[in-house]
Formats: sequence, structure tokens, C-alpha cells
Amino acid sequence: MPRIPPIDAEAAPDAVRKLLELQPGHARVLGTIAHAETLLEPFMRMAGAFLQELELAHELRELVILRVAHMLGAKYEWAQHLPIARSLGFSEERIEAVRRGPDSGLFDDVESAVLRFTDDALRNTGASDATFDAVEKHLGHRALVEITLAIGFYQMLARLLETAEVEIEEPTDSFVRDVTR
Repeated sequence: MPRIPPIDAEAAPDAVRKLLELQPGHARVLGTIAHAETLLEPFMRMAGAFLQELELAHELRELVILRVAHMLGAKYEWAQHLPIARSLGFSEERIEAVRRGPDSGLFDDVESAVLRFTDDALRNTGASDATFDAVEKHLGHRALVEITLAIGFYQMLARLLETAEVEIEEPTDSFVRDVTR
């Protein structure tokens, strides 16, 4: 039972209802965010940008999101992004390695650097020179900004979902397809 029940799209003001109808497979999370109705549309735009408009490779994006979900115990995020990672070719061994972290032995230099950076940013608010430099060497400034913002966005979302106790909903096949192409 959620602490904050999602708003029912049918009973919502027209503007909110129209937004909720755009993503029916995410009724619980978006319905929860809709309590702060002026934030719903900007949230949806930003979430869409993270999932479809980054220059960062989808596989690296999902490493970041899964690592954030694991580190924060974010069950909803983990459940949503696990099928996405699998559709991108993550094996079960690789998924388990995300839980173990950057030194699991299954990641290349770039992936390990991104995971270390994620851990560092989560633990210390900002990344150290060493973790920053390792990502910068491989990916550059744009990726550093995209990764840092993704960490913050998914950390924020995890905190809302866990605090509100939003019930997990499985992602739709079309959603998984849309964010992996």
C-alpha cells in the first residue's frame, strides 16, 4: 500500500489527465508525481531526455541507473531498468556485477570508470579528481555532465519512490524498445 496513492487520471484536472494518458504504463510513478502537478510536465520532459536524448551510450546510462538503484536500495528503479539492461545485452552475470561494483572484473576501463564515478558522486556529493579524470579521459565533458545529472535525477526519483512507497509496475515492452533504440 503506497504512502502517497497515485492520482487517478480520470479524476485529475484536464492538463494532468492528458499528461498521464501519454504514459499509461507509468501510472503509479507519474500519478504520484502528479500531486505536484506543476512539476509533472517538466519531470516527464527531463525523464524523456535522459532515456532518449543523451549522447552517452545507452549501456553506460543503464550502468549508472542500475548502480544508483542498487546503492540506494531503490526497488522501483531496479525493476524498471532491469528489463532495459537485459534488452541491451546485459547478462545475468553482468547485472550481478553491477551490484558488486566497478572492481567485479566484468567491466572494461570505461565502464569501471563510470561506475567508480557514480559511487563517488553518490557517497561524497561530488566526485574526486581521480574519478573525474578517469571519466574525462575516456568520454569528455559532455558525458561527465550527462552522467552527473543522471546520477542526481535517478537519486531524486529513488528518494521519492521509496518515501512514497510507490508500488512497482513492470515496464511495457514498447517502453523498453523506445529507450534502447
